[in-house]
Amino acid sequence: MGILFVDNGEVRTFDLNGSSTIGRDGTNDIIVKHPTVSRTHARINSDKGGQFFLTDFSSRNGTRINGRAVAPNGEPLQNGARLRIGHVRAWFYLKMPEKLPRSLSNRDAGVVFNCACGQRLWSATDTAGMSVVCNNCNQNVEDPRSSEDDDDASGKVTGAQLDVEAADATNICGICQWPIDAHEASHVCPACNMPSHQECWMENLGCSTYGCSQVNALVPKVRPAEPVLGAGPEPFPEIIPEPVEAKSLAWGHMLLGLSVVASLLGLVAFGIPSAVLALVALIRLLTTRDKDRPVLTAAVLIAVLGAAAGVMISRLWWLGKPLFSGFE
Repeated sequence: MGILFVDNGEVRTFDLNGSSTIGRDGTNDIIVKHPTVSRTHARINSDKGGQFFLTDFSSRNGTRINGRAVAPNGEPLQNGARLRIGHVRAWFYLKMPEKLPRSLSNRDAGVVFNCACGQRLWSATDTAGMSVVCNNCNQNVEDPRSSEDDDDASGKVTGAQLDVEAADATNICGICQWPIDAHEASHVCPACNMPSHQECWMENLGCSTYGCSQVNALVPKVRPAEPVLGAGPEPFPEIIPEPVEAKSLAWGHMLLGLSVVASLLGLVAFGIPSAVLALVALIRLLTTRDKDRPVLTAAVLIAVLGAAAGVMISRLWWLGKPLFSGFE
């Protein structure tokens, strides 16, 4: 089993056993969130004899072992090997070392040089010979230093002909990796204390540090639009009855109730109230919609029966005639 130390602002430890892929994408075994690391960047695997090998998957910013680019068919890893995955430092050990490798938590001063298009670029102190992607022309620009100039122990580089002097480590923008001049407006992240240009902070909509609470802090929080009267369908239209239907439904039930009352009154009024109500209900039945017809039909029948019963009962009550006399 091997151990891989990855320093991406903080040192993280990964156990290596079998085959482990390295990259920016979340599907990798070792996830390194850094813009210079490809989605699937490299792989570390071991053979039956316990020898570990590092293979680069044709990544954009390359993979290095002790300052040398990894061959296409992979290279063996020795105990204490110093790796560079994109621009992220890493160390390989067969077992836990007594002394941990130097961390990049305090970013080194690095070096600044010019692209052919005139854009100024920044590179860490120990990335000699590696390429940097220009934000202006989107081309890979090789660090003007040679790998022999790299001295990881001291953090110093000699013999390199650079266009601009190295920047102060405390004034490197954490977003564009470019020095923050004294006359430029700057911003310090309130969560992780990362310095940046004010313009970079605004364009990035917050911090660029992975896991920081200020990532996308300036993204506007969109509230749901309030409904505007007259715009679009009214809420819950299915429970709002149409005025015409509500009126018809009220007429049908009202006439049904009145037919019962008229039938009772018609018992002592020779059925006249029921007859009048039957006539009104019949007219309504002939002029209304089909779905109101059952209620109105019942009202007409009750009123007709009430009128007939009223005639017979009133003759008996007022005239003293038998119920069915005079109908034969």
